Amino acid sequence: MLKHLVALLLFVLVVIGGTLLHAPIAVAAAENRDAVAVIIGNKNYTGSVPNVDFAHNDAAAMKRFVIDVLGFREGNIIDVRDATAGRLAAVFGTADNAEGQLHDWVKQGKSDVVVFYSGHGAPGLRDKRGYLVPTDADPRRIELTGYPVDILYANLAKIPERRMAIFLDACFSGETPKGMIVDSASAIMVQPKLPATASGMTVLTAASRDQVANWDNAAKHGLFTRYLLQALRGKADAEPYGNDDGDVSLAEVMRYLDEEMTYQSKRLFGAAREQRATSIGDKGVVLASLPAEELPPAKEFTIVEADLTMRALKNANVRAGPSTAETKVGALSEGSAVNVTGEVEGRDWYRVALADGAEGYVWRPLLSEEEAAPAGPVLEELVTEEPAPAPQPANPSEIVIASGPLLGLTLADWLLLSADRLKQGEYVALIGEAAQLRERYGRMSAVESVLQQAVMGDLEAREGMARVVYAAAYRRQHGSFDELEANLDEAISIILSSFKPITQSDARASLDALENLKSVSGTTPATLSLKARAYHVLEDYGNAEAAYGAWLNATLPDDAERQQMIAAMLRASKAEPYGPRVGESFRDCAMCPEMVVVPAGEFMMGSPIGEEGRDSDEGPVRRVLVRQPFAIGKYEVTFEEWDACVTGGGCNGYRPEDKGWGRGKRPVINMCQNDAKAYTKWLSAKTGNVYRLPSEAEWEYAARAGTVTPFSSGKTINSSWSNYGNKKGKTDWVGHYSPNGFGLHDVHGNVWEWVEDCWNNGYAGAPSDTNVWQASDCRLRVLRGGSWVNDLQSVRSAYRQAFEPGNRNFNVGFRIARTLP
Repeated sequence: MLKHLVALLLFVLVVIGGTLLHAPIAVAAAENRDAVAVIIGNKNYTGSVPNVDFAHNDAAAMKRFVIDVLGFREGNIIDVRDATAGRLAAVFGTADNAEGQLHDWVKQGKSDVVVFYSGHGAPGLRDKRGYLVPTDADPRRIELTGYPVDILYANLAKIPERRMAIFLDACFSGETPKGMIVDSASAIMVQPKLPATASGMTVLTAASRDQVANWDNAAKHGLFTRYLLQALRGKADAEPYGNDDGDVSLAEVMRYLDEEMTYQSKRLFGAAREQRATSIGDKGVVLASLPAEELPPAKEFTIVEADLTMRALKNANVRAGPSTAETKVGALSEGSAVNVTGEVEGRDWYRVALADGAEGYVWRPLLSEEEAAPAGPVLEELVTEEPAPAPQPANPSEIVIASGPLLGLTLADWLLLSADRLKQGEYVALIGEAAQLRERYGRMSAVESVLQQAVMGDLEAREGMARVVYAAAYRRQHGSFDELEANLDEAISIILSSFKPITQSDARASLDALENLKSVSGTTPATLSLKARAYHVLEDYGNAEAAYGAWLNATLPDDAERQQMIAAMLRASKAEPYGPRVGESFRDCAMCPEMVVVPAGEFMMGSPIGEEGRDSDEGPVRRVLVRQPFAIGKYEVTFEEWDACVTGGGCNGYRPEDKGWGRGKRPVINMCQNDAKAYTKWLSAKTGNVYRLPSEAEWEYAARAGTVTPFSSGKTINSSWSNYGNKKGKTDWVGHYSPNGFGLHDVHGNVWEWVEDCWNNGYAGAPSDTNVWQASDCRLRVLRGGSWVNDLQSVRSAYRQAFEPGNRNFNVGFRIARTLP
């Protein structure tokens, strides 16, 4: 058995058919905390492309291998079945953008990566490139619908991993054991040009480019995959292939494959279908290490695939392998329905599917295809998997542990030692020991307390999807308790809130996360909301509309987001893209500022010579291009909205003085630019969207709203449009005055508004678009709009004011902007 991964195994196993032998794990692998895996099994193809019958088996076997043997955390596995072209691009990136999901999951310089792909490969008839074949590919247009191997290599080379190697089991001739994928392609007519790899990258391929990658129908796994994993589990290190030093090198693996796999391919399929592996890279690189004390090779077993619904005749343990010596991974209650996915050939064990997508094994006499009979004397005579525990004294000091690593200790001794062991972080060991004690001696409050403390301690050390996976596993294996449920709910909530489907890549990642969480979280308003928005961004309008409808049915009529969700559902029903349209207003949360979407366009920025009240820093007048729509605050940010930020732990806890004028919907005052940025930072984190201060050009474009006059209302302004000239002696509540043509209020007067730009004494050399101008004197920043105390000149659309970014004043506030998808 392998103990841990020494050199990164980046498996890109493009198995053209196949399934793998299953072996129980004899030694638990050390956890490789930062390692990331991609497991892809493409079985079910559309159109004329033949299916790869055993691809899902291959993927399940490789997933089990990386978790049990290589020590990868299940929460760090991107697990995909029947990947489409879009899904492959989302995971690995594209020619234009290498930062796919795998890139985002890797920790720079810390992560080992395993990528496994089981499915078809094919050649490009014109460009001679090798392609992975997505399940929705058009075989007549592989160059357009396939995923190029050279792009895969190039993007993998850009991942900031710790170690990298590529194991590629691919047939790119267009031929499979079921026939041709690409019409008119053959090993003679088309020999694809496989790309060069990055320096230092180790590559192992299953066959030469004119060969077929075979599968073993009896074993129900790919020939290459079967023998590769045998080699990595230690057979390649033994004589005559290796030197028995405990390290499995690339050279040893190649010798094993040349001898065993190549011979088997000729024996099964004849010389015409010979399969010989090839490699690139340092032959001395160590791919895996064996345990220091080598265990006897695990006995392999063959699974005969099945799809049966059976019932448990009694309470039954589910094991990690087909033996009572294997670790218990679950339990079945008497009478419960069981999905049997396979039978262990020649042995009295079934393979069964577990709720979380994993698999386990149950002893055959404990399951029946018939309805379970009522419990009674007949059932009591059935043979059970394990003997019933012997009665034990109730006093912990009188219970002597009779087996396992605790042999000879009294239960009282174990409880005494557990306090220090909890402090030392021995959570996993204590969980296992407590579970064994519970199974043998029944539930005792002292043992339950240790078990629960160890479970919670282990969960606190985990984060992200791993935390959810482990919490769900602990609940399944050891039962629920209030603190565990709260921790699981919190972990799910954190994951859901971290996914904001702004781009299509974000949307695909969101749907992947929901699929991974499905068995744990169930269907909730939060999951429905994320699903609806993700489908909408992907322009899958039917699924989006259905998810919006399900959300509306699952929430109360007074839910704060109901209006926004109804509007989104209506857009989906009309096949309109996600997100607010130009001219619409929206809020991203109940206490978020209301925003207005302004259109793309262009305008003349500044004031012409001759405008009354003009200053020289308002010129020269220049044409500015607004390249895309953006959202800007309908109102100035209010005290109510600022105080929500402080209450939510943001805005540096600063509560500005209101001068006795009142808070609520009056614009927040005594704001420096750093305060305004603290608010946009908090709001961005809360919503997952990009909030910021507007650039000076964005501010003036939104304030003018298509006008070229001194004010958005025309050549002049009056008290129905603006609070200026100290007429009221204080600020007024936002929205009191009429809006401009874009629907914005108080762009003239009330409070000065911060923008992002540095101060410049005019527009010479300014950007020709709405980008922030950071050149010149950044010790001063820009205020726009004037305030309640200023005269008519200072509230014109073009008027500008320099101000130190750290200064606060009773007539200074701000308005925010938001970048749109």
